[in-house]
Amino acid sequence: SSDVCSSDLIAADEKALKESEAGLTNRFADFAKSIPVTRTWTAWTPVEFAETKATAPAKLAKQKDGSLLATGSGPQIDYTLTADTTLTNITGVKLEVLPDTSLPEFGPGLNKGNFVLTEILLAWSKKSKTDEKVNASFSDARADFSQKDFDVKLSIDGKNEGGGKGWAVSGQPFGQPHHATFQLAKPIGGTNGTSLRFTLSQRALRRARRSCRTPRRK
Repeated sequence: SSDVCSSDLIAADEKALKESEAGLTNRFADFAKSIPVTRTWTAWTPVEFAETKATAPAKLAKQKDGSLLATGSGPQIDYTLTADTTLTNITGVKLEVLPDTSLPEFGPGLNKGNFVLTEILLAWSKKSKTDEKVNASFSDARADFSQKDFDVKLSIDGKNEGGGKGWAVSGQPFGQPHHATFQLAKPIGGTNGTSLRFTLSQRALRRARRSCRTPRRK
């Protein structure tokens, strides 16, 4: 009788397993549909800047990994970065803040490793009309970590006040990289390339790298 019970249990388990396997295809299809296209069909491309400016006395120096390292100090410093790129249909921007051995606590900021990104701005034009730039709008911002009361969304709130709040990363060990992504309200870019001008208003941010997001080519 125990053998009969065991056989029944095994048969029931095998039946349940087959039914579960039969439904895997449909469940996977439903799961795939739930993932936004931007999660799977996008690519990040580093931006090569043709011109970089910083409010005096700060200076910017390009590093081998494509990042920019700033020297000098000031209460509120603007970085203005321009680039011509072949990218079109740009949907977002990524900012990576990176550690460096020359910085206090290894950075990425000068204030004991911390910084405040008060505001990030982006203006663009078709590559052939660089003097006709228009301001792009950001609809969302997210970061791998934000300091309490210094959420990354504060860096796109349109308030660019010296000493104001913005994105900061105190609360985690310094000397490690962080990143923030900024979603554009609508895609930007010309069919034959795009001219970009970034303005970063910040305090103490010293090393960073920027990338643009576009649909991945099939």
